[in-house]
Amino acid sequence: MKTRDKILNAAKLLFNEGGVENVTTRHIASHLKISQGNLHYHFPNKNELIEYLYEDFKKGLASLAGYQSGAFGLQEIYASLRRNFGWMYDYKFLFVDREIVWRRIPIIKRETQALIIIKSRQLKEAIRVLQLNNVFRSDINDNQIQSFINAYQIMINSWLSAAYLFPNANVIDFFSLEAFNLWYPYLTEVGQSEFDRLKSGVISH
Repeated sequence: MKTRDKILNAAKLLFNEGGVENVTTRHIASHLKISQGNLHYHFPNKNELIEYLYEDFKKGLASLAGYQSGAFGLQEIYASLRRNFGWMYDYKFLFVDREIVWRRIPIIKRETQALIIIKSRQLKEAIRVLQLNNVFRSDINDNQIQSFINAYQIMINSWLSAAYLFPNANVIDFFSLEAFNLWYPYLTEVGQSEFDRLKSGVISH
């Protein structure tokens, strides 16, 4: 592995464990047993390290996108939640230390907000497809759908900050299932039947 990649991996690990404010480039260099000058040759400062890690996070998130146009259902939604929550956990400092990261690098705040808008549009398209397939209720008006999307986004973007409330849980499994549960009241009888079958399979495994 190249030194640059080793530095990024170590920075992610230490930011996740110790927090962005508490970890310095000196800590990262010491962890890797390289000189601080060598680290700064690749990344002049901590902000640049964070920016590169955020770009890596975004690229990975794009590759995991699960709300695409076309035929899909509840199973794909749950699978998408598991993939995305696992990826978010791998970069959890971006969420647990969100305000700190945003103050240091305002462009990350703007890009995150733009990403949330894109995800909301994808959710609307997913709901439209599920309605056509008689999975999501058609009697839910636009305001209620938007309220559901808002609640869903809040859950997805804040679960890592709430993980301490459930110290004995496998947080990825636990929160993926809790986010999935948010869909249930909006499903048709057909959708709820499919949901119950999928959830039973998830819990049994």
